[in-house]
Amino acid sequence: MMRRSDFLKVGGFGLEWEPAYYEDTDLCLKLWTQCGKVMVNPNARVIHIESKTTSNSRLKLHDISEINRARFVKKWGPWLEARQTSPLANLALAPQPEIAERGTADLDLRVDRRTASDSQFVLYSPYQLVPGGGERMLFELASVLSKVAGTANVVFASPDRYSSIRIRQIEATFGFDNVIGTALPWEMVEPDSCRFAAVIGNSVVPPVPAFGKRSVYHIQFPFWVPDRIVEEHGDLLAGYDEIWAYSEFVRRNINGLIRHYGLEAPPIRLIPPHATWSGAVGGLPWPERRTILTVGRFFTGGHNKRQDVVIETFRRMQELGVEGFELALAGTIHPSPEGRNRFHELQRLASGLDCTFYPNVGRADLAALYGRSAVLIHAAGFGVDADEFPERLEHFGITPIEAASFGCIPVVYGQGGPREVVHNLGADTTFETVDECARLVRQLLGDPDGSTQLSTELLTSCQAYSASAYASGVADSLRDLGVL
Repeated sequence: MMRRSDFLKVGGFGLEWEPAYYEDTDLCLKLWTQCGKVMVNPNARVIHIESKTTSNSRLKLHDISEINRARFVKKWGPWLEARQTSPLANLALAPQPEIAERGTADLDLRVDRRTASDSQFVLYSPYQLVPGGGERMLFELASVLSKVAGTANVVFASPDRYSSIRIRQIEATFGFDNVIGTALPWEMVEPDSCRFAAVIGNSVVPPVPAFGKRSVYHIQFPFWVPDRIVEEHGDLLAGYDEIWAYSEFVRRNINGLIRHYGLEAPPIRLIPPHATWSGAVGGLPWPERRTILTVGRFFTGGHNKRQDVVIETFRRMQELGVEGFELALAGTIHPSPEGRNRFHELQRLASGLDCTFYPNVGRADLAALYGRSAVLIHAAGFGVDADEFPERLEHFGITPIEAASFGCIPVVYGQGGPREVVHNLGADTTFETVDECARLVRQLLGDPDGSTQLSTELLTSCQAYSASAYASGVADSLRDLGVL
């Protein structure tokens, strides 16, 4: 039993433990460190049905307990150890992710609140909310809209139901605080009360018809859909006022499909997302950095982040004589059996290397990794035929820009969005093969003066992807559509 206010204060059950194990103990320690004592009734009779959860073979949870145990020890181990030696000390909670301030004070994004008060700004996504690049973009848009019309008028709509606690948890994952007022199932959205709608999708066919007074369709990438679907529902595209794309690579592929199918479509607007790390304060001097980093979700499928290529590159670097560096692999484990299997597969591939994994890494820990890493290797899309399977390439590439925010030099596979990104950053750091990547990184490490200069220049060039730059792009669209 606990007060509802205390449950909400600590953020409820943490999403990092899903689908199961350690979420209850984590909740108890959050309550203990933030709200008061956690006590057990000595007269309680407890029956433990051991391993009941993992015995369900359909869930394939046989390995989740050990993954979550390692995560729990990393989060709470220092606190528990300190309490053993200083049981009466006033020990604070282990460091929590910082909420970054993302101001747009230089922009006038206000609307008449008398109008906005009875209108909603709706963000619709048909996909499960799992922290990733697309979700970060969605919450970044919510942040801008909350400054336009007030958080209370920003609505997240989805085919699924999400509690306010879950929304706040995912907000915090990306460094936001209270940018979405309400989460509603799609059937409860009232289109007539919607002043502006932004629909997220992954094909040239929108997941829902346009709704509201003004609406945009943000296509993350136009993945293939059967011709029959395009023939039956392709006319939905014409109902939108604009299409948003976040890279030239995506825009070219959208235009290609529109022409291929002869669809009537609104104009396409390019709005690169906010991808810099808010509050980044540099890091170690570049010559002192001894870490090679890769950041990305651990999952399988055609769009996975190819951490295996990074591991092979690091092994090849050692064969070329690079010594004294460690490899760090950070990212969220996709909450599926396949995601956990991929994580274990990569651990086996890295056997014998000076390599550390950071599964479900926290925001503060990830910032520290960026700040001590000399090079970020981003290999998503490696080996893909760019003409035959463009959807398997990285469509934008947020992590290279995050790395640049800390002066960490991004080295990326030379196709898709990342090639465009590093070109805009002023870096000539793309590769096509493992050998080429290994030689390029060795060259950077062997030229500390030139790499230090590039590291410094990245701190400035990455501002093209800042929060204010993104807010300006959104504001331009809202003004042109008559929303502002």
